[in-house]
Amino acid sequence: MFICVRQCPIPHDQRALIFTHSTAAATFGSSAPMPTTCCAGIVALARRWKILAVPALGVFLIGAGLSLHNWYFDPRYGKDDHRAWAEFLRARVRPGDFLILDSPHTEALYHYYADDLVPMTTLPILRADHAASPAQDLAAVRDAYQRNARVWFLVMDTPFDDPQGRIDQLLNQQGALIDQTKFRGTSTEITLSLFMPAFPFAQASDIQHPLEMAFAGHLQLRGYTAPASVAPGTRSTVTLYWELDEPVGEDYAVSLRLVDAAGARVGQWDTIPLGNRAGSSTWQPRRIIADAQDISIDATTPPGAYRLQVVPYHSATGAALGDVATLGEIRCEPRPAP
Repeated sequence: MFICVRQCPIPHDQRALIFTHSTAAATFGSSAPMPTTCCAGIVALARRWKILAVPALGVFLIGAGLSLHNWYFDPRYGKDDHRAWAEFLRARVRPGDFLILDSPHTEALYHYYADDLVPMTTLPILRADHAASPAQDLAAVRDAYQRNARVWFLVMDTPFDDPQGRIDQLLNQQGALIDQTKFRGTSTEITLSLFMPAFPFAQASDIQHPLEMAFAGHLQLRGYTAPASVAPGTRSTVTLYWELDEPVGEDYAVSLRLVDAAGARVGQWDTIPLGNRAGSSTWQPRRIIADAQDISIDATTPPGAYRLQVVPYHSATGAALGDVATLGEIRCEPRPAP
């Protein structure tokens, strides 16, 4: 058993734990925790055949040492990082978002880490006999796109309710994949994807503050939309409107900043416009892209006027595509007392 644990990181799979525990109980005639059972077995062995007790103890100690090493130092044996996806989602979710969970059996786990962070449902829809309901699943996906601006898709386990990945296929067929992030998992596969009903093209008339800023790499900033004021300790959405003169073979990144009169940053957000699955390498030239990004304002920010700045750069190297551009001014004002 120690050899199996050494070669394959299975101990954190709940089904493996059940098998291992059941095997130990059947072997040693006990339902006690495995280390206690092993120690009891070695003591019993020492009473009858002392010469065998020493090598048995050695095997136990070596196995225990290897197991502890794997637990603390081998990332393959680490716990599933559910807190990471919950924090990632919490930092990015907006009003009007919706979430689809990969299968009903993970709903309790989702609520434990994310509570009621965003309205959600579970798919696929299974009948009482556990048979699939493709027509109902399609209707649920279409309804999610019709009612919501963005749809998150969270996969937290090997989808034995949906082994063919039908829900993921439906989301891709009916909408546009914008971003996808994977999180560490041992017994589960954790993937958080962001979809939109359609690729966010825009018209020049949609832009609140039109601009004509040219950067290197065939990139233009056609304007932006931003709130007139923000409150300390909150997140605000700024929409940047980008256009490519020609196709490009890489995904640019953008740094969005809010700075005071001395240039000190009170808020910043760095990311690939739209997302890592819909970056500039996928954009059609001569089409305006509406890129809505969130910027978090430091809770200690004093009231006053602040400059909104942006600079695009090569995501692979960090090299800027031009100078830092000041877009306009945003006031920081405390929230009114309730």
